Amino acid sequence: MAEPRRILAFHGRFDRPGRKDVTYAFEPECEKLCSAVGDGKAQVHVINNRQPFAGRRRDTLAALGRAAKSPGAPFDTVAFFCHGWKHGMELGFNRANVGKLAAAIWKVSQNSLVNVPLYLCSAGGGPQNGALSFADALRDALCQAGATYCRVTAHSTVAHTTKNPHALFFDGMGSPAGGTGGYHVVAPRSALWKPWIRALRGTDLRFRYPFMTVAEIHAELLGS
Repeated sequence: MAEPRRILAFHGRFDRPGRKDVTYAFEPECEKLCSAVGDGKAQVHVINNRQPFAGRRRDTLAALGRAAKSPGAPFDTVAFFCHGWKHGMELGFNRANVGKLAAAIWKVSQNSLVNVPLYLCSAGGGPQNGALSFADALRDALCQAGATYCRVTAHSTVAHTTKNPHALFFDGMGSPAGGTGGYHVVAPRSALWKPWIRALRGTDLRFRYPFMTVAEIHAELLGS
């Protein structure tokens, strides 16, 4: 990757009962992302994930608003580490209100190239490569807000927050409207599938690939 990223990142504050999802996954992986690809000035916002969804949404939007006015702005990367599902994520957003999140991301980035890695489960899931998923709706809303060359990275299944190989890119591709679905970073059961899994588990590629082209990723996996 040519240049360090200006990162704004979010994760929840509290572990789920009986689990260490924040302590052993979301928080440390967020820190590793900032270290691996950040410019040393990352902002990380911790959201109270025990309050109702409306409160989580309010606090996330408020943090985005403060960040937009901070000395670190604008940001070219807005990353989320939390639980997710096909139509939404733990920090209070779903397909019905995704436009509010997109507008806030646009304001904090003011960049049509903004990158939004969703390090959460299932947000890119569904038929036709995630058509009608939360990630699909977020990409569309970002395009409509002005981030026409945005990229949303999302997983289509339930697995580890950053090591899940079932990853798709939802790219704006210059459209002022959006698109339909995404495309696999590495196709499941393809020749590169096992090297992809090994690289995600054993290297920092899991933090770098959202900012790479498919050609660059595949070349790295092939060792070329």
